[in-house]
Amino acid sequence: MSSDHQIYLTPEGYNRIERELERLRTVDRREVADRIRESKQFGEFTENAEYEDAKIEQAFVEGRIQDLKRIIQIAHVLSDSDIPTDEVGIGSRVKVLDLDTNEEWDLQVVGSV
Repeated sequence: MSSDHQIYLTPEGYNRIERELERLRTVDRREVADRIRESKQFGEFTENAEYEDAKIEQAFVEGRIQDLKRIIQIAHVLSDSDIPTDEVGIGSRVKVLDLDTNEEWDLQVVGSV
């Protein structure tokens, strides 16, 4: 992510990211550390699949924490006044009708984060 790139989030999306970050910091990080500690009793690190798996998971968790912190840092949380009402844009709520099945869905347009 470049430093001048801004990410637009709905309040719900921002809260979801904050909850995920909190879970990663408080639960997942601790669980991975426990797995690493426990895997050390399975022998040499060079031949220890449990240890390698735990270290890979640790790298994923730490990378995701950094990604989420960066997203929060550059996020612009949309207010009601930011959401267009005359055209579809990020944050817009729309109804979609499947003309073949006559099914109707209520959707909200969100970003890819």
